[in-house]
Amino acid sequence: MSSYENFLLKCAGVDASCVKLAPDNEKTKLMSIGKSIALTTLFSSFAFFYAFYLISSNFLLSFTLSPFWGAFIYNLDKQIIVSMSDAKDKFHEITLAIPRFIIAIAIALTIAVPLELLIFNKEINWD
Repeated sequence: MSSYENFLLKCAGVDASCVKLAPDNEKTKLMSIGKSIALTTLFSSFAFFYAFYLISSNFLLSFTLSPFWGAFIYNLDKQIIVSMSDAKDKFHEITLAIPRFIIAIAIALTIAVPLELLIFNKEINWD
């Protein structure tokens, strides 16, 4: 397996050595989960950087703090995904998914609001 595949599996909370004998479709599923966690981390870091930069106008502080926010989101998202694999039935799985939906909404808002401010900056400053 490549280092990229190992990275994605690690993001998904899976030991790469355990997946070597698994069918390809299972590896693909797990790597997709890892991709979604990695991209969520990346986008939340960028959104935090831009939002904090808008508030503070301090590039260095924003750049320094954004990886910490990304690490927080990464750990939180990974913990939720790993705990979802313990679901016994559909109701329990849905119950375990609720925190992830709440986090998804929070991340969407932290990405959307700074993006809106960036896109409509001219209209906002015009008044």
